[in-house]
Amino acid sequence: MKILDRLPISNRPHVLSVGQDVVQVHRNQIIVWLSVNNSGKPMPAILDTGHGHNFSISKSHLDRWSGATLERIGELAIDRIRVVQYAAEVRIHRNVRGKTELTGESYPLEMPHGISVFDEESLAAPRLPLIGLRAIIASRLKLVIDGDRQEVTMTTKWF
Repeated sequence: MKILDRLPISNRPHVLSVGQDVVQVHRNQIIVWLSVNNSGKPMPAILDTGHGHNFSISKSHLDRWSGATLERIGELAIDRIRVVQYAAEVRIHRNVRGKTELTGESYPLEMPHGISVFDEESLAAPRLPLIGLRAIIASRLKLVIDGDRQEVTMTTKWF
């Protein structure tokens, strides 16, 4: 199954509206849409293969964009900063082939060891939510970044 189907990567900065917020997206950032605990409210996240965790988000973004209530499962240290971990069901929303529009369907991602929720005052809090390589590997997904076409494809099968 194709989850991301030739999702365009913008080569220009642009803005997105999320609820009452307007957020800046830098050029060459892969923006995917996720939902947490079936909130039904997709939110943007940067697909960041350099991010070694599952999913990281600031508490204010989680509250404003999802409204999900999560179960605390522990803490971990990131650059000597304590970050609370929560159990969560995170779903990635499918796009219309070749467009940033969503199809209305989503796919569950594996979140081993939960998600990281950063306090607002934390200097380590991401500017936008980050979905990392650990979630892609744990979910056994194939990710193809086509630099020539400036698009991303993510599938559940390797053939």
